[in-house]
Amino acid sequence: MHAVFVNTFYAHNLSGASFAVDRRLQLFLRHKIETTIISADYYLTNRYYFHYHFPELSQHFLDLHDILTGNIERDEVDAWLQFYEENSAFYSFDTNKKIATAQNGVYLRWHNYDDDRLMSVHHYSKSNKLLRSDEYDWRGYLAVRVYYAAKPNGDQSYVVSREHLNPDGQTVLTYHFTSDSQIRRIDWKNSAGQTKYFNQKNDLLVAALKYYSMLIGDEVLMILDLFHSDTIAKLQSLNTLDNLCLIVQLHNIQVKNTPEGSPTRIGYSYPVLNSEKYSGLIVLTEHQRQDVLAFADPDRVFTIAENWYDEHDVATHDAIKWSDKEDGLVIISARYDKTKQIDHAIKAVITAHERTSNIHLEIWGGGNDNVQKELQQIIDTHQANEYIKLMGITDNQHMKYRFAQAQLHVLVSKNEGLPMVFFEAQLGKTPSISYDIDYGPSEIITNRVNGDLIAANDITYLSSRMIELFQNSGTLEHYSENSSQTLIKFCEEAIWQKWENLIKQVFR
Repeated sequence: MHAVFVNTFYAHNLSGASFAVDRRLQLFLRHKIETTIISADYYLTNRYYFHYHFPELSQHFLDLHDILTGNIERDEVDAWLQFYEENSAFYSFDTNKKIATAQNGVYLRWHNYDDDRLMSVHHYSKSNKLLRSDEYDWRGYLAVRVYYAAKPNGDQSYVVSREHLNPDGQTVLTYHFTSDSQIRRIDWKNSAGQTKYFNQKNDLLVAALKYYSMLIGDEVLMILDLFHSDTIAKLQSLNTLDNLCLIVQLHNIQVKNTPEGSPTRIGYSYPVLNSEKYSGLIVLTEHQRQDVLAFADPDRVFTIAENWYDEHDVATHDAIKWSDKEDGLVIISARYDKTKQIDHAIKAVITAHERTSNIHLEIWGGGNDNVQKELQQIIDTHQANEYIKLMGITDNQHMKYRFAQAQLHVLVSKNEGLPMVFFEAQLGKTPSISYDIDYGPSEIITNRVNGDLIAANDITYLSSRMIELFQNSGTLEHYSENSSQTLIKFCEEAIWQKWENLIKQVFR
């Protein structure tokens, strides 16, 4: 059996869902199942950022377009060296400004990946019009050519076509765009030399995944880690293939009542309401499962947590001493997004700090710039910059280190699935105080045992409880020691047993 995880894309700010996909990948590989992660949304930086976050797993990553263009296996080469050798006789290079200019006035500008590998070269006319962009795969070869045309008003350029190249440098996949950046048509010349035409990305995605399943030539367990119902709906046709079982991972499903007269709103509505079209749906908690069972076939709904602990994690956890933690450090790891309600935590800490001056807050993450500005404005207004800091994005190892240094983790979201940050906090022997929301907090936090669950949106109580905890740190230390029970509950053996049961059931 070969496992395929279809994810969206990878970026510098890694989502909790993408981190969860990596943990699943590691689990499957540890249990000798060949596994591939495929990014479905095209971004030139997908491969680079996957490697950035998970360098030891790069060989298990594919971009969808690698499959369509025959670039699944490519050796790494030095793109810059080839680019310079081909152009240095015709252009004068200024490597500081990253510009190369020809005698007739046309010029090139280039950009690099963060590790300085060549990423793209933009071709300009002498009148400064952008004509073409050459995009280089992180492995070092020319992968894409993008062509531009002037919009009808003549003021701006737009992408008229994007050509993806095969290993011979031939165009085998072309996206055609309208002047308002909508896809007009997609042309794909397959390995048999036949050209197929598509009007939507979802149709191309279906064709690519069918083709890749054929290349595998074995039973395929395909798990969709996607978020758009229309894409998940389109992909259900894959479940009719003889060698493939299609599973939908429901990372964050909310089943709740909407205003009177409106139907019940369900995240991931299509797969939940049409569960018979898939081999299975995976939910993260038993609470989620009970809500989903009101709509879905119970034999197709599986509860499997998205994280797990191995023996190395246990050793790391047990080595952490409460006395080594940073006095008063409160930590948040979350996207800058309205649903995360980080402002609640900031306001609570501002009040708590007045009574307990050692309390200080680090907020790690990135995301919406407007939300970041709003959060910083609250901090500035209350002159709290000395003890509340927006720390930005960091790598996973440093985030684990800061979690282990903290004495309290805070989660104040409107809703969640099964937050990965709880796993990281428990691994670092750091108690959590969390709004008791759907879903996830109550799955990991037992109230007044290894953390606190409080009523959602009660900022006043959040603040007063912080004061109580830090004025009586023995309670926090007690919570910290009880985190060992979380590592037992979510041990590798227990989680893998659930996966084994799922695999046996869907392939029976």
